[in-house]
This record gives sequence, structure tokens and C-alpha cells, in this order.
Amino acid sequence: MSTDLLENITSQLAPPMVQKVSVFLGETVEHTQAAVNGAIPTILAGLMHFSSLANGPVQLLALINRDNYGRLLNNLSGVGGEGNTTQNVMTTGQEILRVVFADKLDSASERVAAASGVTNASASSLMSLTAPVVVGVLGRIRAVQGLNATRLNTLLMGQREAVVKSAPAGLAEVFGVSDLTKLGPAVAEAKATATAEPVRRMVVNPPSDQNTLKRWGLPLLGVAAIGVIYFFLF
Repeated sequence: MSTDLLENITSQLAPPMVQKVSVFLGETVEHTQAAVNGAIPTILAGLMHFSSLANGPVQLLALINRDNYGRLLNNLSGVGGEGNTTQNVMTTGQEILRVVFADKLDSASERVAAASGVTNASASSLMSLTAPVVVGVLGRIRAVQGLNATRLNTLLMGQREAVVKSAPAGLAEVFGVSDLTKLGPAVAEAKATATAEPVRRMVVNPPSDQNTLKRWGLPLLGVAAIGVIYFFLF
């Protein structure tokens, strides 16, 4: 039975929470919902790219296991309300995003803003709020299904078609691919091929007659000279 990550994640971000977050950010509910809808596939695409790097599946599993992100899913009702819940979730999300996106984070966030109509600052905040939910859902599914690094990577890469349909325009450019369906092992292989040092061939020319003469002629002349001197002296 296939797992629909987008549906699982979206179900955690219920409309009442989105409404509270819109007030928190000073955005309309419609624009906030559109930004959340764009942030989810953007973060999934970022995780796909992250998992396509060298030793990516193992690094992805380590990221998910680093903290019990799944526990955040039980406390989402406080997001957008009073207290420290919102800030705590955002701080956790920022840590995840820095690991997953590195220097691509600002560009990815800008794509979410452009597609939804929220400001860049609001898009960045929504990315931070959404990231722990995405990783938390992945972590919960990994635990329930007992997935190892390889199977977790397979699950994630199986979401590419769904991500393409809902991702913000221009997101593929952020990851250096023509379209998001190309994210995955093939990307890692192409990068490895492009960066691999070319094999250097050393051509060894066969020794010529002239080189052979130089190598053996002088020693032979020396031996002959010694023989002549020996003959005349003795």
C-alpha cells in the first residue's frame, strides 16, 4: 500500500491552525493557506535533493532520528496562539531547513512567496513552521513501517510526481534540475560523474635504436679502452 506523504502532512495542518498562523503573520487566510500548500512540497523536494547527495539516505535517516520530531505533531494546536509553542516550532524548523537546504534556502522560500502572495518574511516563517511537521510525519511513518535508510529513501522518492503537481513554479531551478522528477539517485550519479577526476593515461614510447645506442655504447667504449691500455702495458 502506497503512502501519500502530501496528504498525511496536510492533514496535520488543519484550517483552524492556518487561520491562527495568518493572524500571527499578518497575512490573509487565503494567502497563508496557499503558502502552506507551497511550503509542503518545497520541503519534500528539499529532502529529496538532500537524500540524493553523497551518503544521502543515511544522512536523511540521521536527520529524522536526531530528535523526536513526531512529538511536535501532538502539540500543533498551540501554533499561532499565545505562549512559546510557535517560536519553539519555528526554531526547530530553522535548524532542519539549514541542514536540508543550506545555501538554497532563501531561493526556495522566495518561490513559495511568489506563488502564494505572502511576503518573503512570511514565507520564511511558514517554511520554518512546516519543516518540523514534514519531518515529524516522515519520522512517524518510518517508525510504524520499520523503514531503514534505503526504504525511507524509496518512500520519499516515490512522492516526486505528487510534488511536481503542487510545487511552486521555478522550484526545480533552485536544485539545478530541469524538473523535479529528476531529483534522486540519478542526480547524485550525474554530479559524481561531472566532478570525478579524469583518468590520466601515460604514454610510454618504446625505446628507439638511438636511445639503445646511448645506453649501451658508452659503457662498451669504456671497456674497450681499458682493454687497449692493458694490452700495451702488459
